Amino acid sequence: MKKINMAVIGCGERGIGVTKKFLAMAHGKAGISCAYDVDPEAIRKARSAWPGEDFRAASSMEDAVQDPKVNLVCIFTTNCYHCEAILAALKARKQVFSEKPLATTLADCERIVAAEKEAGISIMTGFVLRYAPIYRKVKELLDSGTFGSILSIAASENRESYGGGNSMSADYGWRRFREKAGPYLLEKCSHDLDLLNWYAGALPLRVASFCGLDFFVPRNAALWDKFDRDTFAAWVPENHRINPFTSPKDIYDNHQVIMEYPDGVKMSFQLTLANAIPERRMYICCTEGNIIAECFSGSLKYRRYGDGFTTELHFHGGGHGGGDRIMAAEIMDSLLDDRPCTVSGSVNGLACARTAFAADESARTGKIVAL
Repeated sequence: MKKINMAVIGCGERGIGVTKKFLAMAHGKAGISCAYDVDPEAIRKARSAWPGEDFRAASSMEDAVQDPKVNLVCIFTTNCYHCEAILAALKARKQVFSEKPLATTLADCERIVAAEKEAGISIMTGFVLRYAPIYRKVKELLDSGTFGSILSIAASENRESYGGGNSMSADYGWRRFREKAGPYLLEKCSHDLDLLNWYAGALPLRVASFCGLDFFVPRNAALWDKFDRDTFAAWVPENHRINPFTSPKDIYDNHQVIMEYPDGVKMSFQLTLANAIPERRMYICCTEGNIIAECFSGSLKYRRYGDGFTTELHFHGGGHGGGDRIMAAEIMDSLLDDRPCTVSGSVNGLACARTAFAADESARTGKIVAL
């Protein structure tokens, strides 16, 4: 591909930010042909964020996908529209990048995988943590055999109060509704579940989950006035803030998931949406040592039996651990070089979705779910 001509569908903050990285990593060999968003203000913000890109504002998603100049469709819509956009792009024989998750129902995920196979086009998905250096190093250590085999992994994402509160305190927030976002484990924690499946090299055999909506509820409404509003709404413009404890919602705000993988490997995952001490951590127990990774601080520690010391490495911190830039570079390079992209695809997206839906089913039914 001599030049990448993008159609960007969904011009919110994530779409604008990732597209900027695509442009930067293509080094002048990519441009935006058209963009579509239901909100005209989003298009205006996109024009400001992408200086020098004289793109057309498409009249619809279908209009953007069918643009004859476009050879890459980038999808950043509300989750519930991913399937429609992906299927349209595949039908038009365009390369596809879609933000995670693949779709909000298992049936739609399976439709996408089938359509991808029929079209002969590999979808690229935004499981960005696979490209974060800290998690790639963990994968390298595990694959080296130096630590033996995995016995168990205890993983967690305990979000900062304004991170979890963002969805709950914005009057425009769609992530607090299952119909639009899917289960929260799928919407927010698909990154973490994807990593666990990646490290195990398999889907879990059985999943059990306990979840609840216990913090962002009316009985805690006084916390909205007790603390500075930025505590729960730092990412939300003041004129769009609502009380996150009384806002309508139907997602869980805390999860405890346990999973059994092949070969007796056990894993657990904890999610909480409001913390004064945020953490995204994995404690990995292996037959010949331990690995501890904490993404927000960029801290990686590991030690083998008999070493006598613990090795400590430090990586780029933050929510995605520097993975966005690397993911963008690998996508652009692979397309420009006409070679397969290493970016996580639909098969991984389907595996992650199966895991998330199984955990959600277990939480709702009180039963252990077999995959």
